[in-house]
Amino acid sequence: MQLVQSNKAISEPSEVVSRYLEAIYYMWFEKEPLRSARLADWLGVSRPTVAVGLRRMARDGLVRMNGRKEIELTPSGMRSAESIVRRHRIMERWLTDGLGLDWVTADAEAARLEHAVSDVVEQRLYEVLGRPMTCPHGNPIPGYSEASPRGPPIPQNSAIPPCRNATSSSSVMRLRTTTNLSVGWAAG
Repeated sequence: MQLVQSNKAISEPSEVVSRYLEAIYYMWFEKEPLRSARLADWLGVSRPTVAVGLRRMARDGLVRMNGRKEIELTPSGMRSAESIVRRHRIMERWLTDGLGLDWVTADAEAARLEHAVSDVVEQRLYEVLGRPMTCPHGNPIPGYSEASPRGPPIPQNSAIPPCRNATSSSSVMRLRTTTNLSVGWAAG
């Protein structure tokens, strides 16, 4: 996929719609049920608020509801979501690798910056960072590495592959930081 084309082919969604798209993408990646009640919990907003937001997003061609009343991203919605997640993950990589911020701070700052970064800056940061394939948590960067829903659980007493924390949970990142857990260590 040509990133320049994918970013320019879509108009920039509002910050609220971006939050919805990002959450839906993370839920899809984690194989969580994509229902509006779960999305409301994920975003910390009311169910009626989510219903209104999803109606607008459906009107704009970003989502649709399937026969099981689950949310699905349309191709346009998936491109938008991937663009948002890509920028977030590149920002996290820069903030941790380039500026030395911890994961928790980097995640919060990336959430602020992802909406303000141009295609030019995104591409240049990606190049300067050495073309990373993942964010600091081990999640693939859409458009640069394969992104698909998570696989089966890791067997006990096996080597742990790079941690994939799609939710970027601050509590999980804090635990990793305070216990010196890092990507790729073996479980005992």
